[in-house]
Amino acid sequence: MKKIFFIICISCVIYSCTTENLVEELQNKTQTNEQTRGIVSDSSPSVTNPTLLTDWENLQTVVLNRSTQTDHKTATLPWVSGAISTIPAEIAQDVKKENGWIMLMHTFKNYGEDETSNYMIFYNRLTGFLKVFYYLDNTPTPNNGFLWEVRSNGNTPTSFLSLNDFFAKPENSTNKNSAVILSNMAQSPSSGVSLGWNGFQMEIPYSTTYHDLSIDIQGYNNHVTTYDFSGKSSFTTEGTIIKTAESPNGLTNSVASLAGNSAKHKVDNLAKSKKVKLGSKITDAILKIPSGGYVGAISAGLKFLGGIFGSKTTTETEQVNLTTTGTMTMTGSGTDITTSAISPLSQINLYKLLHQENLGLWTIKEAPLIDSERYTTVDGPIKQGSSGSVWASIVDARTYYPIKSIQGVEVVINPAIEKYIIKKNVRIEGVVCDSLNNKLYGKKYKLLITPYLYKDENMCLYETNSGEFYMFPNGGVFPFKMGRRPLYDWGNITNDGDIVNVTVELTFNYNSKEIVFISSRYYEPTYYQRTTDDDIILHQGIPFIVNDPYRF
Repeated sequence: MKKIFFIICISCVIYSCTTENLVEELQNKTQTNEQTRGIVSDSSPSVTNPTLLTDWENLQTVVLNRSTQTDHKTATLPWVSGAISTIPAEIAQDVKKENGWIMLMHTFKNYGEDETSNYMIFYNRLTGFLKVFYYLDNTPTPNNGFLWEVRSNGNTPTSFLSLNDFFAKPENSTNKNSAVILSNMAQSPSSGVSLGWNGFQMEIPYSTTYHDLSIDIQGYNNHVTTYDFSGKSSFTTEGTIIKTAESPNGLTNSVASLAGNSAKHKVDNLAKSKKVKLGSKITDAILKIPSGGYVGAISAGLKFLGGIFGSKTTTETEQVNLTTTGTMTMTGSGTDITTSAISPLSQINLYKLLHQENLGLWTIKEAPLIDSERYTTVDGPIKQGSSGSVWASIVDARTYYPIKSIQGVEVVINPAIEKYIIKKNVRIEGVVCDSLNNKLYGKKYKLLITPYLYKDENMCLYETNSGEFYMFPNGGVFPFKMGRRPLYDWGNITNDGDIVNVTVELTFNYNSKEIVFISSRYYEPTYYQRTTDDDIILHQGIPFIVNDPYRF
């Protein structure tokens, strides 16, 4: 009787669940099954590699899917010495839990299941970097310029891909990418895919819009008979990822991303390069590297060098990720895009794999707003007019370039990692971009040459011209009425080549270990145009616009 009574009670409890809850539970199970088919996660364990997902640091090899129960085919993991891999060692080995890395998933699930699907996907919750490894277990056909494509499922524009252009996009941008194309992360100049471990890494901005986002990953060969990797040759080859949101045919005006020692070597050699001119801020930062380290240098001046999209250091090591603009040409003769031996991966929901934790480290809500002065006071020697005349002239006139104030920059940090932050510092600075991708940038009203920060064949950056002393050319003689305040009207400045550098420096206490992270991004600003300029200047005294003597 007790047993029957117990069964009845249990039945009542089960029956007490509402129909709504049961439906929701069923839907969740269905979604999980759709996502985890062929994927190893917490809810879908591996038969062949039961501890890989959680204990990867202590493993040496992985059992491949083409194994059988009696014949195990294994591969040395990419962070282990002796692994078959063209990935730079410092990148492959940077997967430690103590530094914030989590393995989100892998596809080494069972004997004979999806035999060519050999993925591991890592995510660093302290940097927002995603790292993808793929093991190719057969010799590929000859290839160069192998390309990875990360695409949102359904081609939906997403913030997930907003850090893969030279300029980062704010959260509310209406011009988001639905796909990004990346070259293979290899030490070979051609970036071809090779036997063993291949892959790529990319940074993700913080957003709350990833909950229902699924991504697809695929690779293909872009075989070019004659080609010119100009983007790499002007920067470096080892450890470089070329990324673009454009068509794979050509890959021009791409962005080059370097990580680890490749970035460090580039910085070390900058001062020696004959093709590069460095400003004092960057030169001084480089000189401090031997004593202060790369992270200190990035904080001081290297943040301006083409945008540094991420840098972190631990108590033992430093890891630098450097991004700059450039041109990569792959259009030569005999371009042939073909499918590859890389098995595609589809419908990956990273938010669910991260136990419903939002991805990314930080973002800004809206594009920076530049509020620029329109009128500046004109100074200089005064030449009196004829006796009794109200007119005079300003000779050798000088003024200051309009002051530009940067407003509206609201940095939002992922709440999921706030508990680890013990120190936070945000810096917002203006820079003038004169040229980008070897083309003039901005519609400058008056080009005021300020000290340059960085100059090469693709890009030229100057220090901000805001509030800089300005001598008018050709003697700068202006008539004006005595007793009035001489002003120069610069007009509405709507695109003066300004770009805004936002640098976020965070110090974490993670697993009793102090970790410093510095991330610097460039954003294109919007400009604030006043509609009541006359009212603004009238209350400051009777004005006289020297470059328009008939006004006031």
